[in-house]
Amino acid sequence: MREYRFTIPGPPVPKQRARVSPAGHAYYAKRPAGSNRLDYPEYKEWVQGCFMAEYGSRQRDHKPDQQGYHLEVHAFVRSARGDFDNLAGSIGDALEGLVWENDRQIASSVFERHLAADTESVRVEVSIRSVGERPFIPSDWDEIVRVLND
Repeated sequence: MREYRFTIPGPPVPKQRARVSPAGHAYYAKRPAGSNRLDYPEYKEWVQGCFMAEYGSRQRDHKPDQQGYHLEVHAFVRSARGDFDNLAGSIGDALEGLVWENDRQIASSVFERHLAADTESVRVEVSIRSVGERPFIPSDWDEIVRVLND
């Protein structure tokens, strides 16, 4: 069974919806100049760096697998900004290619938001454990109907 625990210092950044330029290219909006918060792509890199700082040498030979995972996220924040699914989603996306192939392999999750005592204690604590086989992910409606009728 694989198990990971690590901490991400600083405030969480919610997952953003990609925007599409008139030329058809997807991009994420940048934070305004002078902002002290990370934008979404920067936050994903920050999460990956925090994970690798804890597990880098042990992850070198690990290939993302087909298992299902349980993701637990505890966000210690100063305000209740951001939807819980977008906050946890940014962490799920960041760990693609490091822990799992696709964040659809997250079979269960827990997200808790806690009030941080001060700005120095703002952080996100992440716990991940494998739960065995990959969860059922139907590829189309015919497969869903077949499973429901069995």
